[in-house]
Amino acid sequence: MSAAVTTLGTTEPKGPALFVWPLFTAAPAERLRGAVCVVVDQLRASSTIATALDHGAAAVHPCLEVEDAQRLAATLRARGAAVKLGGERGGLAIAGFDFGNLPREYGAAEVAGVQICFTTTNGTRAINYARDAGAAEVLIGCLYNRTAVAERVVRMASGGGGDDGVRREIHILCAGTRGTVTLDDCLAAGAIAHAAGRVRPMGADLDGGAMLPHGDDTARMHEELWLGAERTGQVEGMLVRSRGGRNLARIGMSAELPALAAVDCLQTVPRLVDGVLVKG
Repeated sequence: MSAAVTTLGTTEPKGPALFVWPLFTAAPAERLRGAVCVVVDQLRASSTIATALDHGAAAVHPCLEVEDAQRLAATLRARGAAVKLGGERGGLAIAGFDFGNLPREYGAAEVAGVQICFTTTNGTRAINYARDAGAAEVLIGCLYNRTAVAERVVRMASGGGGDDGVRREIHILCAGTRGTVTLDDCLAAGAIAHAAGRVRPMGADLDGGAMLPHGDDTARMHEELWLGAERTGQVEGMLVRSRGGRNLARIGMSAELPALAAVDCLQTVPRLVDGVLVKG
């Protein structure tokens, strides 16, 4: 009988190599080309996008700039689509937009059947970075859909859930805040990495693949960050202490943090298809 999987390492066969980048811009484009990528912007774009699609939004269009979102919305409306605008700048709702960047704003009554043109300070930039690098798949991950996205990404990278059946690397990309690493994204990335490593029958290889030249302890560091918070009941506390949490407190939104600390409350996995996020 084979040995059981332990927290760090396993004697069982390993699945696709998984890497975590604490800031998406640190990931070389050539490493992402053809890979399966998970973009994490825990506070709050990932959580908001997953919620909007779970509540029936037809699509979420990730736009880099406010003007891009406005132009796209006008084009889609001219074609007869039901469209709303969502996003933030500096953490705050954008003047003239229908929604800000809080999951609770995207209820089923507000978004069902609607296409959302969405722009944020960090998250939509990370999504477009992965797309422009030539990633084979781009998914959106957060604490809300931690297990669902882990299972999906391992299946895709193993060749069982992609379009061509090719085995690929997994790269988890943290959005950060204005070019800096943030604890909230790293915590959620560690949660997803840990879940991916435990997928059966063959979880992701958090050591980066024994035969690969790029393996290091970055994924394990993020996993340990998550496990420490989970064991001590400090998931919410860590979000509060993170840069993202402090930014929310600064703009008077600290009361939103408990809801954003929920884990595995959604099964929806947003997937980028032809530049548009849909319920994958």
